[in-house]
Amino acid sequence: MASILPFAAVRPPRSKAGLVSTRSYMSYTPGQLREKQATNPFSFLHVIHPLLADSLKGEKYYAAVRSAYESFLAKGYLKQEAEEGLWIYEQTTHEGHRVKGLLGLISLKDVASGEVKPHEKTLSKREDLFSKYLKAVGFQTEPVLLSHVDRNDLRQWLDQHSAGRPEAEFATADGSEHSLWVVTHREEIAKVQGIVSTLHSLYIADGHHRCASSLHLQNEIPGILAFLVPDSQLVVRPFHRVVTGNPPNETAWERVKEFAQVEKVTRLPDPLPRGSMGIYHQKSWWMVTPFIQPFLDVSWCSDHLLASLWDVKDLRTDKRISFQAGTESVERIAEKCSKDQWLVVLAPTLWSSVETIADRKESMPPKSTYIEPKLRSGLTLFSWK
Repeated sequence: MASILPFAAVRPPRSKAGLVSTRSYMSYTPGQLREKQATNPFSFLHVIHPLLADSLKGEKYYAAVRSAYESFLAKGYLKQEAEEGLWIYEQTTHEGHRVKGLLGLISLKDVASGEVKPHEKTLSKREDLFSKYLKAVGFQTEPVLLSHVDRNDLRQWLDQHSAGRPEAEFATADGSEHSLWVVTHREEIAKVQGIVSTLHSLYIADGHHRCASSLHLQNEIPGILAFLVPDSQLVVRPFHRVVTGNPPNETAWERVKEFAQVEKVTRLPDPLPRGSMGIYHQKSWWMVTPFIQPFLDVSWCSDHLLASLWDVKDLRTDKRISFQAGTESVERIAEKCSKDQWLVVLAPTLWSSVETIADRKESMPPKSTYIEPKLRSGLTLFSWK
């Protein structure tokens, strides 16, 4: 039984919502980050990565973020809502894919008890770092993305309460459109809370470290900012692996051939079928098809391809490994590989397989899935200071 709680959001006024909200600052290169900050004084990037804080670390950096946040409040770029409410957020991409879900606080008791199910392990060092950050700045800005089975009663509630004029409505440069509605009526909040409480499970689609870090603040905050969407609305893309290093020797290739068919090809099929992997190096392509269909391609890739060919034992610590989200074509990613890099191509993982792993309380290799929608920072904040 999951609990969703209303909260008094901190958010930009209607006229500035599109200017304030931003992609995660981690998605920008340093040059892009500075360009955005130089051309848009309203961007929430000024809060989450202040211009004058580049040389600061630890508590001093956190203090600079908090100061920038308070400055945005003082200038009116952000405002505190007077009433608690639940929010409905809708995002439509330039391709026409629409996502509509419920935004609120998910009880940290549910996260701790396992009602909210992870499928990836977290790093204790990152947990501790982010929990210190949250404790110092006193707000959450980017919701955790949680999925659930599609429910007609929840969809009808969302549609009913998003029929009027949104509290915020804007488009972004990538061609996406964003709309936000608020529900403050207590009876309607209670109604949707009842629906959410009957959902069998909530699965973490994006935000494992944010969930784990927030648990460190259980005595200070009631919940974590979360966006709940039906699993049918998720877009699941792969994370391809890039290995930098020496080419595998013949013995290594023979080890792989014990478990799979290895065929040199002129190009990979598009889309790449599940149960097959591709390898690219210096304008050459190989197709690798395991003799026995793996349950998870990403696990087979780690256990057999990466371990056998390059002796990669831990994707979290091996500095030879990097990851490329499957948001670009495989050919485009291959073009960007240097002469000492090997690209390992994967097909998307079925979300039902991710749910099965979570139900079993098992974990997948890091960077197994690239999940969309990607939510914007600064559109609705949960502040407790």
